[in-house]
Amino acid sequence: MPYSFVALLGIGLGFAADVAPTALWTASLVSVALSALLRPTTRRLGVVVLIFALSVAAGSTGREPDLSRLDLEGPVVLLGTVDGHPRGLPGEHWLWLDVRRVEQRGRVVRGSFSVLVGLPDGEPRSGIEFPTWGESVRIKGYLRNSSSVGNRLTLTSGHWRLNLPSWRFWKRTTPPLIWHRIATRLRGSVERRTSSRDSGSLGSMLRYSLLVGHPDRLPAALRSRLRATGLGHLLAVSGLHVGLLAGWLWIAGIRFERRLRWLVVIAGVLMYLLIVGPRPSALRASGMIFVSATALLCRRPPQALNAAALWATCLMLWDPQALADLGFRLSVAATLGILMLGPSLVDSFLGLSQRCGLKGRPARLVCQGLAVSVAAQLATLPFSTPTTSLVHPVAPVLNLLAIPWLTVFLGLSFLSLATPWTDPIVEPCLDLLAVPIQALARLPSSVWTTLPSSWTAWDCMFATGALLAVLLRPTWSARLLLPLLLLFAEGGAPGTAPVSATVRFSRLDVGQGDALLLRDGVRSVLVDGGGWPSGDIAARILLPSLAERGIRRLDAVVMTHPDTDHCRGLLDLSYYIEVEEVWSSAGWHDECVLELLTRPGPAWRSVWRGDQGRFDRWNLEVLWPPPGVREGEPNDRSLILRASAGRSRILLAADAGSETEHALVTLEGDELQAKILGVGHHGSKTSSSQAFLEAVTPSLATIGVGGRNPYGHPHPAVVRRLEKVGARIHRTDWLGSLDLKLDPRPVEESHLE
Repeated sequence: MPYSFVALLGIGLGFAADVAPTALWTASLVSVALSALLRPTTRRLGVVVLIFALSVAAGSTGREPDLSRLDLEGPVVLLGTVDGHPRGLPGEHWLWLDVRRVEQRGRVVRGSFSVLVGLPDGEPRSGIEFPTWGESVRIKGYLRNSSSVGNRLTLTSGHWRLNLPSWRFWKRTTPPLIWHRIATRLRGSVERRTSSRDSGSLGSMLRYSLLVGHPDRLPAALRSRLRATGLGHLLAVSGLHVGLLAGWLWIAGIRFERRLRWLVVIAGVLMYLLIVGPRPSALRASGMIFVSATALLCRRPPQALNAAALWATCLMLWDPQALADLGFRLSVAATLGILMLGPSLVDSFLGLSQRCGLKGRPARLVCQGLAVSVAAQLATLPFSTPTTSLVHPVAPVLNLLAIPWLTVFLGLSFLSLATPWTDPIVEPCLDLLAVPIQALARLPSSVWTTLPSSWTAWDCMFATGALLAVLLRPTWSARLLLPLLLLFAEGGAPGTAPVSATVRFSRLDVGQGDALLLRDGVRSVLVDGGGWPSGDIAARILLPSLAERGIRRLDAVVMTHPDTDHCRGLLDLSYYIEVEEVWSSAGWHDECVLELLTRPGPAWRSVWRGDQGRFDRWNLEVLWPPPGVREGEPNDRSLILRASAGRSRILLAADAGSETEHALVTLEGDELQAKILGVGHHGSKTSSSQAFLEAVTPSLATIGVGGRNPYGHPHPAVVRRLEKVGARIHRTDWLGSLDLKLDPRPVEESHLE
């Protein structure tokens, strides 16, 4: 085990640091030569140095290649291997490609990195087989990655992706190996069986998702709520799923001889691994089972900690980029946490339960389950919280209830897969078991289940150490850490700005979309929330941005109109944090609006021109649309708001067009003046007319616009008109988020931060 940890440390250092592999190979040879000259008792040091140097070299060679020499505005040719089974909904398939070589007009870049490839709609043309795991291919297209967003908590660009425009740009160069073909047939058989029995109920969708690790068919609300409560791992094929399968196979083979029983378990786990594909957590769990089974078959006691370290090392030596995979980090950390912290936590919880008068087998089972859940959460806290900006206070208790549920649900799912004739009995049971999950999705958001946090990895390590001191050493001196920890959690991480008593206005960078935040002390209102056609913008952008500002609940959210880039982010956010009120005009029938207005918890307030709301010193006034307007172009029915704090005025124009602007000028006259303007429709040429801008006379104009957006926003004519009225222009694609600190006194005395 020590050698494995030395290798893990070396791989991590090589992956994180820019170290020349040639120098490391030289160091390895030198260490071998020196170890030969050392005395036998000190040769172990030479072995450790050798393992460390080789591991650093392996990690360094696994770094992503430098693509700066390529012209990413032009097409490139990728040569690589399909890594895993294609996934996605019918007509929207995608896969991961392990790229080894990139070519463009004579330039060649070698290296190893992953690209998400979107496949064309429909079946491949004649002569082209549908992509399968393990085949080597040559494809052509435009390489892209998600643009980074410029909020104060920097969110880096996402993974590389390429949307294949046509099947004629896909060419197989090497067919898959035989075990890849077996895996493809097994996966296809499972998908056909589960799809043919898909009744459209939540139980059947959960069965499919849990069997193949494909949660895309589940409602987005359910996926978000499970992530928000710390139960998102239930939908991802992980070591837990592999372990439960091994347990059910062990029970099923109870009549077999011991060695045959272990062979059944190994065969079943191997088959399941072929079905779900090469996922780091599944590989780690399967490897541990294989090592433990081999030890037992050889009449040797299994060492779980050794097996975990050995397989983590093997996976990282095989693919050093696994270190950058969050699933791999969480899987390894959770396993090591359970193995290293679990026994001590069990003893501590048992002692506490006995002092409370709770004894017997039920109390012991509860303490063991809770200890496993707490150990896993504490060990993964430094990885999960900086990535998700969330802490889940009651997740250990929820997992204590969820693991037995998953055990039964997976057992019935495996049974229905192996014995189709049991479906009339199994399917009603699955639908019944899905009821608690459906109820969980309908629960209102709360800080008890989802606590936004801007803790860094170091902050999480401090919190983990303090909690372990309290849990493992329940002395009075250790208990003094608990109020300090609560104060730390309430005040935010070091370096995080506390909730300010000043009036603030922020435009969050959500790419192509609007998200405007009004704050006064602990009270806050979010006007629109951006949005993506797919993906969770709340988890990626909104939650980190709000957590960094110390916001854990919203007094109100305002949905100006139901376009995806305005509404979807608010809907996603409602699954994570508490929202007291939703403002919207009536008459919308879009899916996003209906889901947002039916969320449990927030009260819906239908607003029209003349309606107002007070949030401490912020006064929010609706200027448009007039009462009763329910028809017309959606953009022209957008809610237009005036936010005032003292004499500080901000006009938020949503996506209003020039006709609406003309109507506002007629209705408001000189009252339309505002020092800050949220430019309408992202700077489209159909908005921000000259007459409207002259009526507003803004000194600052802020535009929510995405980098390289296909609409050409903001339009040059709009920019010229804004400059003509003397407005400074802030655009999120160039300058990122905007944060203004305003005094609720005359604007002339306010200052910008």
